[in-house]
Amino acid sequence: MIACTCSAGMVTKYQKRISGPLLDRIDIHIEVPRVDYEKLSERRLGET
Repeated sequence: MIACTCSAGMVTKYQKRISGPLLDRIDIHIEVPRVDYEKLSERRLGET
């Protein structure tokens, strides 16, 4: 995995540029907490 080397300002600018047109078309906005990579990559059995 390659770490991002962009400044916080560059990331914000990119997110605004991408999300603006998408958010114009979406009526519901839900904020979700960030999930750590370690938790996502755990090997767990799923539901049957």
